[in-house]
Amino acid sequence: MSSTPMLMAKWPVLGRHEHAAAWLQVWEDRGRAPRTLDVYARGLAE
Repeated sequence: MSSTPMLMAKWPVLGRHEHAAAWLQVWEDRGRAPRTLDVYARGLAE
């Protein structure tokens, strides 16, 4: 299961920004750790 939908649920503001979600998906596809993705998502949301 992809963690990006979980990040979108945690950081709903990212759901309004297609490029941000796509950017996170790229990093997830490259094997970044879930905590790293969470940090990236938090930074984008802020």
